[in-house]
Amino acid sequence: MVGLSCLHKRTCKNAQRDAGVTALRVHRSLQPRQRSSSKPSVTICRDVPYATKPRTVMDIYVPSQTFHPPTSTTQQAIQNTAKTSGHHVSEQGVAESKQLPVALFCHGGVWATGAKWHYAPMAKQVAQAGVLTCVLQYSLYPDALAPQMVDELSQALTWTFNNISQHGGNPNQVSLVGHSAGAQMCAMALLHRAKALSKYKQSHEGSSKSGQGLAQDTQLPAHVRMPANFIGMAGVYDIETHYQYEYGRGVAELSTMKRAMGGRLKFPTQSPALILNAACGGKAQVKLPGLAESPAGGSGWGGRLAALGKAVQGRLPGFMAAPSVTTPNPTASRPPANPPAQAVSAPLNPAPAAVEPVMPFTLQEAEQLPPVTLMSSTADIIVPWHQSEEFHQVLQACSLATQHRVYHDRSHAGFVIDWTGPPLDSQEGWQNLSEYKKDLICKIRSPC
Repeated sequence: MVGLSCLHKRTCKNAQRDAGVTALRVHRSLQPRQRSSSKPSVTICRDVPYATKPRTVMDIYVPSQTFHPPTSTTQQAIQNTAKTSGHHVSEQGVAESKQLPVALFCHGGVWATGAKWHYAPMAKQVAQAGVLTCVLQYSLYPDALAPQMVDELSQALTWTFNNISQHGGNPNQVSLVGHSAGAQMCAMALLHRAKALSKYKQSHEGSSKSGQGLAQDTQLPAHVRMPANFIGMAGVYDIETHYQYEYGRGVAELSTMKRAMGGRLKFPTQSPALILNAACGGKAQVKLPGLAESPAGGSGWGGRLAALGKAVQGRLPGFMAAPSVTTPNPTASRPPANPPAQAVSAPLNPAPAAVEPVMPFTLQEAEQLPPVTLMSSTADIIVPWHQSEEFHQVLQACSLATQHRVYHDRSHAGFVIDWTGPPLDSQEGWQNLSEYKKDLICKIRSPC
């Protein structure tokens, strides 16, 4: 067993090394847009600053031609839902009908690691499908805490609204995409923008649109505008719940999450699920199948998501619960191993008195949020699927537009690094795509 474990670890390290080498090669091979004499499928604008900090830059992947992928009935329905109307011509002289959909991607990395070139294979393939793809990076812990990262992400979104048309992108069709910690940052940035937008609307008569129409409202200041939609992949939306999960895996103190948040008492202030649940009066009663209720081969949720029970109990023996947040001694011994089987996620209980309260947020402010698509995987043991399901149910309790797509073959990193294969600007490349990649691209091309 030990030998197999070591072999598995070596295999994972080799795979990560190979993915890094591939990403670096792809990033270096792309030609700058201004200097390209030939006509490659994708060119790149590197290190475009969106703010003033050293790391506040993005790479912009620009398609040289647009490939229109074939679609299934479901994907065709998605693409037919949010067409940009009219033929407004921007100051740069590019008709909106000719402008490309835009993806603004925020990477993860436990709020402490990650660089934009790591995601070059994914960005290149998404761009080959006709999407102007922006990959940003931001200040990392220990140089910054989570609130600053969220603010920098919001600045990147504002920059995109103001400037992306100069690169051929449609500012009315911007999808905000985040992975892991990046998904948490995206959700928090949108909550802050929703507050600002609601306040702006209250001070300006004659504007009563909901969030779903705001991406098309070019009269709004860029700093309060919303993207056409938000796509969160394997995100962390309840920090305390994830801390409990990491504690059970024995990595809570190795992870930089607690430190990047500013300490455990600040977890509620950076938890989008808790903030929204408070806004809807605690209506979200999250119901997830317990481990004992997920027999292999069963039907419904229990059957489809049985893999999670195997992931936690089979791969992580001795799973343990973290001590209470009010425990005075942080070095207190852990509780006994192998607690009784229970639901895979703790309910969204009110925060203990010792922790900082969530930021004030109202349903009126929540209504300004764009439609949300969440993606998760039952094969993900780093950020399990129930983080996304909790957030999805909270969004539903607030009567907000939300979808949750659960896959069964994606590792945590697989959502963003498993992007090799034939170019997507061809029929063959599209046919070879896995389901989640098609879903992601179709959602970006025609957000709904």
